[in-house]
Amino acid sequence: MILNKLDAALVTLGLDPRRMVLVTDIGCQGLADQYFATNAFHGLHGRSIAYATGIKLAGPGLKVIV
Repeated sequence: MILNKLDAALVTLGLDPRRMVLVTDIGCQGLADQYFATNAFHGLHGRSIAYATGIKLAGPGLKVIV
């Protein structure tokens, strides 16, 4: 249900999937990135916020979703 709502929100916002990064880690939603046509980063458990921060700093024009 969460992934369906995220998908609906992304479609509603009309964001360019090439300018998005979905950051996940090991856990309940850990493999969610495979269901979206965006850039993705899958990392270690509990580190997704740190990864997302680094990605946003390196690419300020990207939309980063954790």
